[in-house]
Amino acid sequence: MTRLGSLLTITAISSAALFPPPGDLSAQRRGTYPASAHGGNYMHNFYFPPAPSSSPWYPSWHPGGGHVAAAMSGSLWEVDVVTGVATEIVYGPDYYSSPDYSPDGAWLVYTADDGGGTIDLEVMNTATGERTRLTEGEHIHTDPRFSPSGDRIAFVSTAPSGYFNVYIRPLRTAAGPAPRSRSRRTIPSGATVSTSAPGTCTSHPHGSRAATNS
Repeated sequence: MTRLGSLLTITAISSAALFPPPGDLSAQRRGTYPASAHGGNYMHNFYFPPAPSSSPWYPSWHPGGGHVAAAMSGSLWEVDVVTGVATEIVYGPDYYSSPDYSPDGAWLVYTADDGGGTIDLEVMNTATGERTRLTEGEHIHTDPRFSPSGDRIAFVSTAPSGYFNVYIRPLRTAAGPAPRSRSRRTIPSGATVSTSAPGTCTSHPHGSRAATNS
């Protein structure tokens, strides 16, 4: 197994010890997502991020090829594929997941779950760490993806009637950064992270490698 493969293949015992959930996120497990008008638990399990006790998933290559972002236990982490060091880059009161880098690597878009009620989109300036909320309101916004030009974001939303629709919006970052509430954590090279969400895969930007959950 490659170094990157071992980074994304970790035991549940190790992950529980290294990545405690950020605060009381039990509501994310039992949340009903009232804005969703159909699907019940099956659709929620398919479309929405796993519970906070899950291991790393949703890997996203940085366009430079030297880092991979992944979600775990309510935070987002960036893994250096050469050194194997994982650094927590997005953390706070919400459950953060589904990262995606802009084509130039200047931005990272992701989801912020408030505990089973709504899911909003946020974007982080990767140079400064400043974070901006892109959506607000009662609906669910998930699965964000940057356009090839980097100036638009496609995502899935329950607006306006509660059913899942695909939207495209411009990247606007006029608002201020979102607050942070916890100190950054770093995972040394050689630590292992388990995965319980099979099938998530992202291709290396230069086409030479892939990061995947298994």
